[in-house]
Amino acid sequence: MRVTAGWRKLAMVWCLVAQPLFAQAGPGKVKPTGAIDGIVTDTSLVALADATVSLVGSDVQVLTGANGRFRILKVPVGQHVVVAKRLGYEPMSSVVRVLDSDTLRLAFTLERLASTLDTVVVAAKRQSPRMAEFDERRQHAIGGQFLTQADIERRNS
Repeated sequence: MRVTAGWRKLAMVWCLVAQPLFAQAGPGKVKPTGAIDGIVTDTSLVALADATVSLVGSDVQVLTGANGRFRILKVPVGQHVVVAKRLGYEPMSSVVRVLDSDTLRLAFTLERLASTLDTVVVAAKRQSPRMAEFDERRQHAIGGQFLTQADIERRNS
């Protein structure tokens, strides 16, 4: 069999393309990964948008969409702690084991935090219409001199 220039070019192209593929496939070169797919809801099973889902011990952090769903790709194989939290809700965590080329399906149900606020008392005196007119003139300084209670006490009149 005679090797032509076309075959040589094809062989060279094959070597250039195959070399990175085989280099990646070697032991220790490509780290096996999986994925985590899930949803975050409240106790009424209403989807929670903008909840934060993160992997403890890493910088991986995603937000849920309007439908409460999230997806984390390229999660290293092994055991991880996944935490879901949202303002106004009790955080929830789960320990998971990610397998190579596997997709875990998780569901987090967050419980609303009970928040009790102190009683607020609003006390105000109703102002007479004449006093309202007086305050209006005083604020705009439309002539005259106005004395406050502090002015009177300072003069000891």
